Amino acid sequence: MTVAASSLLLFLLAAPDQAAAEFRSAYERGLAALAGQRFKEAEAAFEEARHLQPGHALVYFNLAQIHAHRRQFEPAIVGFRQAIAIDPRQPQFYFGLAVLQTQLQRFHDAQQAVKQLLRVRPKYPEAYLLLGRIAQEQGDNAEAERSLRRYLRLRPGAVEGLWRLGVTLSAQEKYEEAASLLRTALKQDPQLGEAHYNLGILHSRRGEEQLARRHLEEGARLMPDNAQAHYQLGTVLARAEKLAEAEASFRRALELQPDYAEAHFALATLLRRTGRNEEAARSMAQYERLSAAALADRERTRRLSSFHLEIKSLLESDRGLEAEPKLHELLALDPENDLAYYRLGQVAFLRQDWEGTLKDVSEALARKPFEPAYHLLAGMTQERLGRDEEAAAAYERVVALADYADAYLALGRIELRLGKTEQAVLHLRRAVKLEPQNPEARQRLREALAATSTGSRARKGPGPGPRDDPAAPR
Repeated sequence: MTVAASSLLLFLLAAPDQAAAEFRSAYERGLAALAGQRFKEAEAAFEEARHLQPGHALVYFNLAQIHAHRRQFEPAIVGFRQAIAIDPRQPQFYFGLAVLQTQLQRFHDAQQAVKQLLRVRPKYPEAYLLLGRIAQEQGDNAEAERSLRRYLRLRPGAVEGLWRLGVTLSAQEKYEEAASLLRTALKQDPQLGEAHYNLGILHSRRGEEQLARRHLEEGARLMPDNAQAHYQLGTVLARAEKLAEAEASFRRALELQPDYAEAHFALATLLRRTGRNEEAARSMAQYERLSAAALADRERTRRLSSFHLEIKSLLESDRGLEAEPKLHELLALDPENDLAYYRLGQVAFLRQDWEGTLKDVSEALARKPFEPAYHLLAGMTQERLGRDEEAAAAYERVVALADYADAYLALGRIELRLGKTEQAVLHLRRAVKLEPQNPEARQRLREALAATSTGSRARKGPGPGPRDDPAAPR
């Protein structure tokens, strides 16, 4: 072997090791920067690592966390889902996605991500804790109790599980067990402000004023920026005729939350009791203004909710013409309502007004770009206009954000038309897996498999005789 050939061989053998070392260096720099919350530096390092190893799931996971921190929700969701697609065995990928969906109040999607996680790791404790938190957010105390009890069976004595279950049981008036759980949490962590606060509320409900005061004082001390803790302490102090201390608590609550209507009312009542009528009148006027605004806001919310329910019913009954003016009324109340624009797009779609649909759905996406249903409508519209490439791009955005069988089916349908049969098979298999009883998905998959088989035979040479092209439009 010549010297040149030997040098080339040594270079080729060393190249993979060098690339792996460069990847490790970039990835470790990313982790160190992320731990130090130097997000710009971390992103640059992880992007370098991604360039060196495009199929490394943890790189996508860490980039998703950076996007989530920056409130860049669409790339964050896509990043978590890319990590899952590369390595679906890692529970933390599903968990990161579920936490983000919970923050976005997309509770159904969060629950779906947790269910996928539990299929991978049935005894993943934090999954049950998160399900408990989601149920608490939705006011479903029975479900919260079930999930939190399951969490505590897996993590006996875990402080967050103890105090959260205590709060849930207290809401169901199961005071004895609730108090016991909150006290147990405090034995483990006496500085746990949430446990002191909730135990104080529990004792206040039961008329146990001294215990309520002690725990609320601790709660307010440990959570000095929590306006509710100061307000609740003020109410207990006022009942105990500790008026100067109560006043200080109410004023602190209002410093933290100037629009706290109940605190204005409590302060006004206390000022009136101590003869400061002029100041009491000003506080009461603030309370009345805020109460009127809150009442108007509640009425607006009620009207918006009523509009949405009525419009949904009209659309489901194919009465789009009746829904359209109501949608414009809704947008007059709330000009930034992305769902209203989406519904207008649905009405335009039913009228076969494709350009109108695209205009409305673009308005919806401008306000909420991480909503897969909006991208799906855009894709369906582009497909009706014969713009297969644009439609496919929209459907790709859907499946990057969520597992929608309709989007996988549509992608497969377009790819069959474009002759991309191998990609069509992959997408149609996914559609059939998600909706096994969908007849179109199953038929399209048969067509794609037949087209793939025919293509393979064509590459090998002509078969024994002529055959119909199964990929041809039908």
